[in-house]
Amino acid sequence: MESVRIAAAPRIVQPIGDGVARLCGYITGNSALATLLIIIGALVIVVCAGLLVLRKWWPTTTIGQALQGNGAVGWCCAGLLFGLMLILPAQILPFVAKVLATLFQVVLDIFSAIFGI
Repeated sequence: MESVRIAAAPRIVQPIGDGVARLCGYITGNSALATLLIIIGALVIVVCAGLLVLRKWWPTTTIGQALQGNGAVGWCCAGLLFGLMLILPAQILPFVAKVLATLFQVVLDIFSAIFGI
């Protein structure tokens, strides 16, 4: 007896990317909000880059010593990426959303194959 596939895992990558792109269009359509995001993003990038400079050239200071371990460089890099996302949301956020949706889509496809739906 053959099994009949009733449903499959939903395809979520493209709709999520389109939704995030539409949201970014609403955000960047407001010029005051777009300017505010650019300013905040620039400040985040300047602070994170400054912390990395302190860590490299003045490691004996209190801040330089605090940044020597415990993943501080990773957090600074994450801050740089966050600042970049604030400056260019329409270019970066749909890509990031699609990457995360692809990972979730893989999980859905695996469950679909395991449970036969």
